[in-house]
Amino acid sequence: MQETKKIALITYTPFWQRGSGCQRRIDGLVQLLEECGAELDLLYVEHQKALSGNDIKQIEKEYEFASIYQLKLSHQLLRILKRINNVKSNARYFDRVPDTKVTRQVKSILNEKLYDAVIVEYADLGYVLDNLNCNPVKIVDTHNVLHHHQASFASRKLKGRLEILPEEEANALNRFDVIIAINDEENAVFRKMCPEKNVITLLPWMEVEAVPIEETEKQNVLFLGSGISPNVHGIIEFIDKSWPLVLDKVPKAELIIGGDVGRFVDISRCRNVECLGRIHDVDEFYKSGYITINPVIVGNGLKIKSLEALSKGRICIGYPHSAAGLKAFMGKGLFVADNPQDFATLIVEFLQDKDLCVRKASEALKTAGEVLSPSSCVMPLLDKIGMSL
Repeated sequence: MQETKKIALITYTPFWQRGSGCQRRIDGLVQLLEECGAELDLLYVEHQKALSGNDIKQIEKEYEFASIYQLKLSHQLLRILKRINNVKSNARYFDRVPDTKVTRQVKSILNEKLYDAVIVEYADLGYVLDNLNCNPVKIVDTHNVLHHHQASFASRKLKGRLEILPEEEANALNRFDVIIAINDEENAVFRKMCPEKNVITLLPWMEVEAVPIEETEKQNVLFLGSGISPNVHGIIEFIDKSWPLVLDKVPKAELIIGGDVGRFVDISRCRNVECLGRIHDVDEFYKSGYITINPVIVGNGLKIKSLEALSKGRICIGYPHSAAGLKAFMGKGLFVADNPQDFATLIVEFLQDKDLCVRKASEALKTAGEVLSPSSCVMPLLDKIGMSL
């Protein structure tokens, strides 16, 4: 019987809400580590939001954290962050967040509890591990290559939110012993940036479960996304350029949009478009159609919304950007278009052939079962902290 490993998770992301890809990524990792027998503590930095009583209840209900710590940012830093987030600032990304109060709190907890490993979400929180007296395995979950962000946006003549130099990101990552990449392509980038560090790839884990389709004659196309700018840009471009072409061939088709991204869609200008708002039951959303889309063309990392749809037994149609890190699914539920016209053509093909939908949805589910096994999504990490399944 293996020794129980004590692990601290440090994050400012309210992952229990599962409203974004990043949140679902962390949620899946926590579930896997708990199932493997790790003793987990949550160190939550009040950065995006403070924990409410309902948050605490939900966390305690859904996870098995041994302890939950709230780490409060100083009032001065909160004012600085608010100003940076609301007005143009020249502050560098990795220089704008260090907070001695949080660092002291983390140092006190880690030195007292003597964890075997510490997992930090994301690299910009790495400063809290400086000058520790203890020596846990320091792990960073990256989610994406940050310095690629600006180039991705610039390629589409859009303004990105982050301006980060490769050397800045490398300095932040070098604080850690283990770097988690979200796909093999980004793994290679991190290895080149930090050649002396251990770099592993962990796909986001999620349950692979066939969601039954409601028996209906409706020809629905589904999109589920948060309100971040790449999602907003993608769905508006899709509605302007591809959706009218779909309706020319399939006049009764309906575009169903779930999540906060719908707040930015003016449905008064759109035909056959419905925005549902925030989705609390993802399975109920997916029951309404076989066909999902991911029209996002900027950003980096792995498109978790694509992976989620495939893991529910749904077809996903997107651009090459939407298929990053998902090569195993190409032609097996995941289909890629190069332009708005081809995007519409693919949707029409599936809307007009239900048997094809059923067959390819089944292939998506089978592939997801092979790719998203718990062992493949956590084993490389367990090896680094001396655990086994």
